Amino acid sequence: MTSGTTSGTSGSASWDAATLIPSSGRTLLTYNGTSGKTFQWSNLSTGEQCLLAGQTAGCTLTTTQTTNGQQVLDYISGDTSNSSLRSRSSLLGDIIDSDPLYLSTDDYGYSILSSANGGGSTYDTFVANKTHATIYVGANDGMLHAFDAATGDELFAYIPSAVYANLPALTQTSYNTNHQYY
Repeated sequence: MTSGTTSGTSGSASWDAATLIPSSGRTLLTYNGTSGKTFQWSNLSTGEQCLLAGQTAGCTLTTTQTTNGQQVLDYISGDTSNSSLRSRSSLLGDIIDSDPLYLSTDDYGYSILSSANGGGSTYDTFVANKTHATIYVGANDGMLHAFDAATGDELFAYIPSAVYANLPALTQTSYNTNHQYY
C-alpha cells in the first residue's frame, strides 16, 4: 500500500504485505458448503483431501497420496521447507485482475438500524466489532487475503473450496512456465 498525496500522485510505500506474511501461525479459513472451518488437513473431508492430493473428489487416498496432499496444504499455508516443491520468493501470490477493496472502521451513520432507534443490536455490534480498517484482495495463491490497512499485517486469508483442485499445480517446479490464474 502507498500513502498518497492530495495531488493524486503516489507516495512512498507504507508497507509491503508480501514481506509481512508469516510462514506459520496464519489464520487460514475455508468453507465446505455447509460450514466455515480452518484450513487444516484434519478439518477437511476426504473429498477435499483427494483434491489437494491431485485426485478426483471421490478417491480413496493411499499413504503416498495423503502425504502429497498434506504437503500441498502445508505449502499453501506457508511452509517453505520442502525442497522438492516449487521455490518461491513470497508467500503472497501475484495479484492480477483483483481490485483491492478497502473497508474502514467508520460508522456510516445508519442509526435507523441501531437498537437506540428500535432496531436490533446487530448493527451496533457490527460497528463495535470493526476494529481494523481492512484491505481485501484476491491473489494468485488461491486465497482472498484480508490485510490490516494501517500495518499490512495479514488478518486472515480465505481459501474457497472451488480452487482446491488447482492448488497442487502451485507446488510444481514447472509452475513458473505453466502459470495459471486463480
